[in-house]
Amino acid sequence: EDGTGAGGGGAGMDPATRRHAYELSLPVVPTMGGDDVGIDGITPDTASSPLEAVPPYAISARMCPPILLFLIDGTSYDQSYYDAVCQCLYKAIEGAPDYARVGLFLATENGSMSVFDLSGSVPHLKHCRVPVVGRGGDDDGETRNRVPLVDVADLHDVIVPLCSYHKSHVEAAIRALGDMTTVIGGACQHDGGSQRKSKTNGRSSMCLGASVEALLDYLCDGRAFHPDLLDKVERDGQPITVRMMEDWSMNVRNGQNLYGIDDGSDGNHIFRYAGGKIMCFLSGPTSEVGSQMQSNGSIGTGGAGGSCAEIGRRFASEDAAVSYQTDTNDGQQADDDDFDDPEAGRTNLTNGIQLNLNSDLPKKPSGDAPKPKHHSTMLRDAGSYFNGVGIRCAEAALGVEIFVLSNHGLSCSKQGASTGFGLSHLRLLSDRSGGCGPLLVDIGNFNDFSSSKSCEWDGWDDSTGGTVGALLREVSARCPWGRPIAFGTLLRIRMTSSMSIDTSLVEQLNENQKVEPGGSVGPNLATLYKNNGFFGSLSPGSENDMVVAGTCDDSATFMFDADIVSKDGKVNKRIHVEGRGDIDLPPCIQSCFAYTSIVPSGDGGWVTVRRLRVLSTNMKISEETEDVLASVDAEALAVVLFHKLSLSAIQDGLAEAQHVAQDWLLSTLLCAYRSAESYHERIKIEDEHGMTRSRKSFYPSERLIGRKGGELTDREILLAQGHDRLSSLPLLVFSLLQCDALRPGGDDSSFRPLNDARVAAAANMANMTPGALARSIAPRLEVWLEDSSDKSKEPIVENLNMNLESLRLTHADLDDDAQGMSHVPILLLDSPRQIMVCTCNDIISRIDGNGAIRKSPPEKMKMGGALRRALRETIQSYRVPPPVLCCLGDSSGGGTCTDLGLLLNEAVLHLQDALVEDSLTSLSKENFERWCTEVASLLHSEVCSKRD
Repeated sequence: EDGTGAGGGGAGMDPATRRHAYELSLPVVPTMGGDDVGIDGITPDTASSPLEAVPPYAISARMCPPILLFLIDGTSYDQSYYDAVCQCLYKAIEGAPDYARVGLFLATENGSMSVFDLSGSVPHLKHCRVPVVGRGGDDDGETRNRVPLVDVADLHDVIVPLCSYHKSHVEAAIRALGDMTTVIGGACQHDGGSQRKSKTNGRSSMCLGASVEALLDYLCDGRAFHPDLLDKVERDGQPITVRMMEDWSMNVRNGQNLYGIDDGSDGNHIFRYAGGKIMCFLSGPTSEVGSQMQSNGSIGTGGAGGSCAEIGRRFASEDAAVSYQTDTNDGQQADDDDFDDPEAGRTNLTNGIQLNLNSDLPKKPSGDAPKPKHHSTMLRDAGSYFNGVGIRCAEAALGVEIFVLSNHGLSCSKQGASTGFGLSHLRLLSDRSGGCGPLLVDIGNFNDFSSSKSCEWDGWDDSTGGTVGALLREVSARCPWGRPIAFGTLLRIRMTSSMSIDTSLVEQLNENQKVEPGGSVGPNLATLYKNNGFFGSLSPGSENDMVVAGTCDDSATFMFDADIVSKDGKVNKRIHVEGRGDIDLPPCIQSCFAYTSIVPSGDGGWVTVRRLRVLSTNMKISEETEDVLASVDAEALAVVLFHKLSLSAIQDGLAEAQHVAQDWLLSTLLCAYRSAESYHERIKIEDEHGMTRSRKSFYPSERLIGRKGGELTDREILLAQGHDRLSSLPLLVFSLLQCDALRPGGDDSSFRPLNDARVAAAANMANMTPGALARSIAPRLEVWLEDSSDKSKEPIVENLNMNLESLRLTHADLDDDAQGMSHVPILLLDSPRQIMVCTCNDIISRIDGNGAIRKSPPEKMKMGGALRRALRETIQSYRVPPPVLCCLGDSSGGGTCTDLGLLLNEAVLHLQDALVEDSLTSLSKENFERWCTEVASLLHSEVCSKRD
């Protein structure tokens, strides 16, 4: 953001709320500090060349490139797994720049690792052992026989650039990897003497954490450095000098040693990189976590788009689909008389509020409440271990992406249990490094990976799991060059002395760790969810107000709590400034963000730079609650609530998180009502005394019950429908409760995801922008009116209610207005899970009163230019482009199937999943209207109570 507000220069902004942003260039190589004695005692006066005197602030991307390391589970003997992995590798290098570097590593049995030497046209597979945490060092003489990876293969021969010369070597290695019999069955080591087995399908498991640490050690031993750490790392006991960097740089500039290798006589090489990603492809549970038996469930969509439900079965019951027939009682607005009796079986509100999400710890569930299940792992504290490995990756400017490719037919079943992968632990490796979260994919029904349909089409007709199509889109989007991305990031938040980042919640979680039998404290994943007071994919820094991340793209979103720490509880400070006297110091937040990035050089090339971006925000002080309520941003609030509820679910279970969310909503709505009462009383007093001052738009009849002149019912007033900023809160909270990451499953529901699938969905949602997360929990529905003249410039109906009755009424109204005209109403469904375009008539004609699909001939039409542009902008608003289902008969709209009847059948399933307001809550079995009625009834009981 430019920090100046809309229109530039702060135009239209409140003078008390200003933002100032600027950016500085930082040296990319070691430098002296002005006139001070620099490295090796060199000063600007004694420098032998300009490079020594002036630090380079930009160097060629070939000299400091992004890197992508593929870590592949080599313990699998499933050919389809390697076929899928090969397609992912091809997809990753497909659009890669020629200066980028890649490397291929295989984690094989017994803690072994195999690596491809890509220096020649014939890839050479080399092997070594890696230290495995938790295993005795003297087992079979492993410590004696272990050889460091750097002594097995030179770093520059393994991580090679994707130039025309080396790219063919990489492709040859991928083809060799596809020959599972030769590479895995023959070349890779399979020593069964002392291997640790996970007892999953009778094979050994991949040592994921040990393998990632081996890669980090390999980079360190191979003299690999990134800009943020180069001046901090010692080589042969001495800091790396500017003169060494000059020799290396000048060789590159003169065309010698094109790929940045300094082949000095001493044999030491400097491998410089900007940052990058480690993509891990798993075929089963890792040895650190082991095989975990979970309750029956399905992969669903595997976390893609923040979802894990099977298509069309998100809200369906076990016996039948959701009924769309309007019930005269359910969903009908209650009369005001329903609130007259505060004792009519309602719980008093003050007894129901249990949690202030800003500070207090969630209450422990009661004895009969469901408790989170803990599974034993091969490693005692796998969560803390992977958390630590993720922090190491962040310090190395590397983000970790985890893809689990299962071919074991994990699906929803009535009896028995499923094998879990322990993603609740593995997720910490991705989160701490700055990755985008794990993804689950069921590859059991995809056999021909060379066909375009298998790779590009999601295959929703078989909804047993996340698909290869979704996997390929995720791999492409997560590459360290697919979109604007920063490496080696450091974020520091500074505030005025009256405020600080709130870390009390983590301290309370640490104090409340459960003590297991024997007196040992068991791992508490909730304590690892927050770092230095921050929520998001990052690691704690060296100071409390600092966090770091290996990678951070333009969709990353972080969150933190602020706390007032002044003794008097005030945020405004009065300080003395020489020459100005005593002045008020308003609260201010300043973010300092240091990062490395690849940017255009201006001459058609690319350069690596390191920059510091500073954003300062002066905040206005609220004198009354109405000011706070008027500042609510619903999308930002959705991010805050999601992180808080996720933490509550991890700590106390999904059922408790549901209660926490409803209690928060009740508390907020009651606060809004009390605020309206206070504000109204103040206005009356001011009017009586003839006092005038600027007032907000406040209409008592829309904020307070029992006032004449308003058009809202008491129910709507209690639900804050008369407040512009708060009117969306009930739907926001209900949608959060119904999202796949937080909604409990049940035996009477078709929604029974594996715990791993739910973890993947939560991790992906936590990395979404506020706008994307809002559309994930509450898909956007719009109706466009297209005609042959293509004059439609915008949707005729925006933010259509997420229930079928609203769609039916809207279609009926538009259909009546368009009689005798060429106008055709078109429905646009927008969510990270799926984008869908179809005519309202087609989709409604396929659904009767019980949700059955009719076989009526679909209409064919061409998508208009305005809708096409809107569709393109919608796709570009996501980190990972969602699949587009176009049912207009227009092949250019994104549809890949010519049978519109089949497409419409799929469209109905997606629409069912998007109609959140028609869904029933897992605990109380209420749709949105009845749930709101219950909330309003509780509020009415409290408002009408005679107690203070």
